[in-house]
Amino acid sequence: MLHLPTRDISLALYRWQGPQDQPTIVLLHGTGFCAETWNPVAKILSQKYTVLAIDRRGHGRSSKPKGDYSFLTFSKDLIALFEHLQLSNTLVLAHSAGATVALFALAKRPDLFHSLVAVEPITIPFMPNFALPSPMAIMAAKRRADFESKNAWKEQYSKRNPFHLWHPDALQGFINSGLINTENGAALACPPLLEAQMYDDALKDDPSILKKISKTIHVVGGENTAPLHKKMISFFQSLQPKAKLHSIQNATHTVPMDQPEALAALAIKLFYKTIF
Repeated sequence: MLHLPTRDISLALYRWQGPQDQPTIVLLHGTGFCAETWNPVAKILSQKYTVLAIDRRGHGRSSKPKGDYSFLTFSKDLIALFEHLQLSNTLVLAHSAGATVALFALAKRPDLFHSLVAVEPITIPFMPNFALPSPMAIMAAKRRADFESKNAWKEQYSKRNPFHLWHPDALQGFINSGLINTENGAALACPPLLEAQMYDDALKDDPSILKKISKTIHVVGGENTAPLHKKMISFFQSLQPKAKLHSIQNATHTVPMDQPEALAALAIKLFYKTIF
């Protein structure tokens, strides 16, 4: 557990040690997930790089303080993490809302980033007057929170969408830290009502800040992702017309868990081109 004094939170930090003379890659997960869902990707990347991943605030084993959970707040956490670890010129591979967090941080502090591969970023028009709760928040709030055990969750959900498509190591990673043990069994580490708040707080953020980014962003989409996520990628391209778009075959929105080998191979290729 890593405490960030400037943010007054503690974040669960995971490390996969790679060759000492190579750069560091930081991985960021999406809403409702956790760092260990990156397990199969991280194992491949760590053959060439040292890999770090965190449970973002409100997720996994990290702090779950009351207050704001907008992309801007998450991006301040990421900037504080980089400063605390004295990381600069860093490679970042981020998924879904985690990708949007990285984009907001990049817009604010480009000196901390070498390059960014954004997998299915959540980018939506600025809607400060949108009636809350949003449809995504309503759906999240209805999730079942508590289970008899972690094994009971696995029996009930591992064959459901999207988990039935996941690599076994990604699924086990979610079981490890996307669920927590409780006195009565197990529970989602990101409580449904908190996840719902994250979806609503995301509507506070003005994505026009992303136009400030001057670095070339590589955007990765799943070939079989939902139409909504395709629209989000298109909207991001309207903000960043120079962004390079890539597609992973046989992947849905949860690309890192669906097709970790293909994503890791693409990330290594893209990062190699920016380094050398």
